[in-house]
Amino acid sequence: MQIFGRDTLGGHADLAFVCEELLGSPRYGTNDRSFAWNLVHERRVSDDWGEFWYQKYGLPHSPSALLKSLNFYHNDLREFPVPTYADVESRARNFVPRGTRDCPADHELLVRVLDLWSPGSRRVWSHARRLEMGMLGEVADLGLEKPNPPPEITAPLSTLTIDGQIPLMTIFFEALQDYLATADEERRRGGTMETLDPYWVAQWEPWKERVSASASGWGESVGLSKRPEQTPVWLAVIRYPVRRAKRLICPTQLEAHWYGRHFPTPPTCMVAAGGRVVEGRESVFSQADYLPLREYIHAPIPLEVADWVATGFPVLPTTGIVGDPIDLERDRSAHWTGLKREFSDTDSWMKRSNF
Repeated sequence: MQIFGRDTLGGHADLAFVCEELLGSPRYGTNDRSFAWNLVHERRVSDDWGEFWYQKYGLPHSPSALLKSLNFYHNDLREFPVPTYADVESRARNFVPRGTRDCPADHELLVRVLDLWSPGSRRVWSHARRLEMGMLGEVADLGLEKPNPPPEITAPLSTLTIDGQIPLMTIFFEALQDYLATADEERRRGGTMETLDPYWVAQWEPWKERVSASASGWGESVGLSKRPEQTPVWLAVIRYPVRRAKRLICPTQLEAHWYGRHFPTPPTCMVAAGGRVVEGRESVFSQADYLPLREYIHAPIPLEVADWVATGFPVLPTTGIVGDPIDLERDRSAHWTGLKREFSDTDSWMKRSNF
């Protein structure tokens, strides 16, 4: 079996055996098999980056060992971001070259769909509570281990208006700025305070053209997946110019962790053109001229309440499952068809969208 779109060599052979197990055993579900299928075809992971990654994060001889390796890598992105992003730049070479034809221009806008109760957001809310910021200064326990945020957060959000939500969202963005600054200062002192995960973003203009005011639609448009027990998920839409992101990265399955809604791009897709988002709405991807949105990631940066207000969208709750697992194969098939419209080599690179 191939891995990373080429014949197995060295440590790659171990990973190929792991993927073969994930693809061949009935113990594993659709997401697991999709993840393995992506690793088999993920050409953006070079030999140099792959071998270095194996040595640094542990040779994955089993699915459980591979999961640990991915966890170690993502822990480093949060705890040691400067050297880890330097590795991505120098070894993986997935940083987008600025000023090239396909690279988004500095003035163009990026869009991020933010789950306000994700692990990273919970760290921000907790930071706001420790600093006794605004209304959160009176809260004894935010219940960070619970699947849904507490009433102190959901009550202002339930106004479903920007004006009603501004006081709370101002607290969030001010806490985010302070959290990132504190994490940076702690690292300068030799500590390892976690920063946040990379931001996954698309380009604002094409995204805005195909979405409506629906939180579930926002999530599915950028490949998010949320389980039933997480309903409602409170989502915020944020936009800001490319220049504030500083360095864009074209993501691979390694950055997407164990997630089958990520999808690699064909070899002829240049790094500057980014990755491609797996669209989860049939009404969108069934259109005859459908092309997947471009996606990038970048290191976490401070955001402002104005970045949220400027979108014109209030924070909204989802009303059901987002990115339903039973639709994963369907959505991947539609995505593969969209890639074929854009890249003529898709069929020769990946014979079918699913395992």
